[in-house]
Amino acid sequence: MFNVVRLKEIFLSIGLLLLSTALLISGSGLMNTLVSLKFKIAGKSELLIGCIAAMYFSGMLFGSLKISKLIKIVGYVKSFSTLASIMAITSILPGMNDNIIVFFICRFIQGACIAGLYIVVESWVLCSSSENNRGKTLAMYMIVLYSSYSMGQFFLSEATISTILPFCISTILIIASIIPLSSFPVTPPLLEEHDSISLKKIYHASKAGFIGCFISGMIISSIFSILPLYVEEIADNTQFIAFAMAITFLSGVLMQYPLGNFSDKMDRRKVQIMLNIMYSIFLLIFAVLEYFKLVNYYVLIFIVIIIGIFSFTIYPVSMNLVCDHLKRSEIIRGTEGLTISFGVGSIIGPIYSSFSIKLFGFYGYPISYVILTIFLSCFSVFSLDKNKSKKQIPISEIITPLVPYNQIDFDSIQLNSKSKDKK
Repeated sequence: MFNVVRLKEIFLSIGLLLLSTALLISGSGLMNTLVSLKFKIAGKSELLIGCIAAMYFSGMLFGSLKISKLIKIVGYVKSFSTLASIMAITSILPGMNDNIIVFFICRFIQGACIAGLYIVVESWVLCSSSENNRGKTLAMYMIVLYSSYSMGQFFLSEATISTILPFCISTILIIASIIPLSSFPVTPPLLEEHDSISLKKIYHASKAGFIGCFISGMIISSIFSILPLYVEEIADNTQFIAFAMAITFLSGVLMQYPLGNFSDKMDRRKVQIMLNIMYSIFLLIFAVLEYFKLVNYYVLIFIVIIIGIFSFTIYPVSMNLVCDHLKRSEIIRGTEGLTISFGVGSIIGPIYSSFSIKLFGFYGYPISYVILTIFLSCFSVFSLDKNKSKKQIPISEIITPLVPYNQIDFDSIQLNSKSKDKK
């Protein structure tokens, strides 16, 4: 039975952090969809929009590697305030200037800032929880994260999308996220050190898991940047686009724990294969419907629900495939290493999907996903007998963020690998 007392304890320990996170992600989620739609309405190509999205995810990868040093120097709260302030500035600037170069620079900086902010929030959540309540704590964080992305979409409107107003709303939400943590007494945890682990070892722990994180990055980044363009092509209604994107994110929330319980009871490698085969079948149906122009409003809602359910489950299953083959002391650094795989995929994803649309038309969008999911299914089947199954770590014990950006210490990895070579 769900323990209400424990739920209250968890909320009191990270309640202000979750409130700040909700405001931050609402503003960030609004900006992600807004940029794609603004350029689409302006008549820019899908390839250019994909390149702008790639700059954002490049910034995320950069930030995940570099910005954690700031956290070690000034702490959680000051880091959050600093990064959120910079992100707010770069959110209002594109609304004041339509120059493409300004968008490229601002999106890169925003990506770096949101990466650092994820490090702050996720480290805080992880270190504030224990083995007894980590699952519930992370569940609360995930619900806030996905719900906030959904809520941000409803600030879009057709009348204002070409004006500076939505940029102002995004900026206000991001600035407001600073208030709860900076105005009330909070006690953030100390950053802890964990065992270093090389990327090579992470890859060999589970090749299917490592590649799965890479493909997850490609798909999720495409959802942020290209899916709004596809919905706009079908519906041509800003309010409906906002609704469809919100449904996509909420669908991802619904499947996290049911899938987690299921994957704890059977071999996660087989779960990954089944998920990708099912997703491939749905995507092929989606591509056929789009090819024959049979997609209407109702079919589109069903499509985005399927995309949300399957797309946001690839990463947690893939990540846990790797973690099942690591020592518990290596898990934190191991999950950090997987963000490199995810981050590189995030950069490639929008360009890949937009190029597919340019080649085949909009039915090329689901085709681009089909190629990825079939490849991952085949790769997983091929590697099924390569890695011997080990004791599985419950999926609820490991964080599975929408856009996972933690820092990996390359200096430690290099030192670690050199010491092994000497031996």
